[in-house]
Amino acid sequence: MLLAIVFKISAVLAPTPVDKKFRGKFFSLFLTIGLGELFWYFCRYQNAKFFGSHFVAWLIVLIGLVWLIFILIGIFKNYSKEKQELEKETLKLKYLP
Repeated sequence: MLLAIVFKISAVLAPTPVDKKFRGKFFSLFLTIGLGELFWYFCRYQNAKFFGSHFVAWLIVLIGLVWLIFILIGIFKNYSKEKQELEKETLKLKYLP
């Protein structure tokens, strides 16, 4: 949850919309994992049979890791392209009336 808060603050303070987009993806990832683990801890505290098991906790972490891999692949493929397009667009808008 703490990482989600940090990424939300960094997304709000991002210098470009491209950075804001990718930091927002990290925010949603860590928020989802944090809420899932919080739900797991609550179920563990209440002695729920299936949802309180360690299998569910590892499943939440595994889903988060797969999601993180997809986000990182998207960043490596698209970040530089989107950043260059943004720079071209801002340069074009700078000289248009």
